[in-house]
Amino acid sequence: MDDQVEFRRVFWALDPCIKGFKHCRPVISIDVTHLYGKYKGMMMITAGVDGNNQILPLAFAIVENDSYPSWNWFLSHVKKHFVKDIEGVCLISDRYAGILKRLMKKDPPRGFHRYCLRNFINNFNDKFRNLLGLGFSLANRAGSQNQIQKFNSIMEEIGTINSQDRQWLEDHALDKWTLAHDGGKRYGLLTTNLSKIFNSVLKGARFLPITSCVQLTFYRLVHYFEVRRPMGYSA
Repeated sequence: MDDQVEFRRVFWALDPCIKGFKHCRPVISIDVTHLYGKYKGMMMITAGVDGNNQILPLAFAIVENDSYPSWNWFLSHVKKHFVKDIEGVCLISDRYAGILKRLMKKDPPRGFHRYCLRNFINNFNDKFRNLLGLGFSLANRAGSQNQIQKFNSIMEEIGTINSQDRQWLEDHALDKWTLAHDGGKRYGLLTTNLSKIFNSVLKGARFLPITSCVQLTFYRLVHYFEVRRPMGYSA
């Protein structure tokens, strides 16, 4: 029937979040999680961080799946409402297939893309499960190291244990996953913990109908800001 309407996606962001991002580091963390209950789909969450390392929730979306069209649509809204004319914004994400495809076709608007180190090292660990997990531990140290000389030393140690481990790591662009080669673009933020932490705050919302889910994020954000307002006045 011509009068049938199909719900596909919704994006929402509060005005204080949009205005607040201007006072944050130019870094955006992105995460995605499944919806449960009657209505299936995915919830996408973005977050920023201020100069005092406090999390600023930015925007939310509900989409049909983790795919290139969904990520392309979501990141277009993030660009429109948050990035705008800001230069050098760094996007930190897990290596979702949809987002990688989108960013391979279009560079981040006036910015950079970096991998969540935890997710990257977990992928490494899934591929190379070597003796006592030494490769995993060393790879994590290599990614977290901010001095190139120390990074090179750790990579030499990894190569001594298993040359394939080192080759796999070096086959991925070093600026994407290492702090030493990052050029300061991620401002020392290695993971998507920002968005994952707030994702846990909204865990109950994933069981709700769409409208109730949006309402709950509004009330949780209001409470979040109310609790932190006195902290800002006393800083």
